[in-house]
Amino acid sequence: MKRPHYEALAESNRSYWWFIVRYRFVWRLIQSSGTLSDKDLLADIGCGAGGFLWWLRQECKVDSSSLFGVEKDDLSVEKARRSGATIIQSNIESLDSIQIPEPASVITMLDVLEHLENPGDALYLIRKKIRKDGRLIILVPAFQALWSDWDESLGHHRRYSRKSLTAELTNSGWKVQKTQYLYCALSLPALIRAKISSNAFSQEQEFPKVPSYIDWGLRGYFGLESLLGSLLPFGTSVAALAVPDWVVRGSGQIRAGS
Repeated sequence: MKRPHYEALAESNRSYWWFIVRYRFVWRLIQSSGTLSDKDLLADIGCGAGGFLWWLRQECKVDSSSLFGVEKDDLSVEKARRSGATIIQSNIESLDSIQIPEPASVITMLDVLEHLENPGDALYLIRKKIRKDGRLIILVPAFQALWSDWDESLGHHRRYSRKSLTAELTNSGWKVQKTQYLYCALSLPALIRAKISSNAFSQEQEFPKVPSYIDWGLRGYFGLESLLGSLLPFGTSVAALAVPDWVVRGSGQIRAGS
């Protein structure tokens, strides 16, 4: 990703409506699939400037000792460490060498998978970092039909549907428990952007500033939308909740968490 993107993330990811909606959604997924005690570890892989980790501390009162992040960008690592969480600087592709303090109860990858050339390899390696009863939560951009210059400028390799994301996870040793689309109402503007396919979009502000009352309104609307769950037939993001599973890879079966 380019430097302006990291700077935009660092400026917006603690307060902008789009981030807050997904933070709340991910937290509901965590709570709905099991408790998270003070002794459990949550690892955010590709944590950016640490917005989600900061939000967990401020809004959910999760102790900083339970939070761990991995990020490769220098600026983002510096800002993420202000969240109070333990942050390791590393490429996602080097997950095998990352020393997580203990097997994580929850691992999140929020808009990370689409940046990886070999996402299946990363998903397979993550299984070594999670408890046998742990949970993985993934968010990625939805639908290849929405591909535009915006994706190219951000270094995306692909967009996903619920079906393709489920297949990616299943083939990498995960059992998918839930998938869901988010930001349904943004689908038409995103499709128009994709059809116009103009470099003009690469110059637009990534997170356009809006008045505070509109920001709160968007939080409320898209927050309500996210509660509809599997009723949403499309959206600009797709989420998945998965747990470790048996997998056949290479010469034989490998047990998740082993």
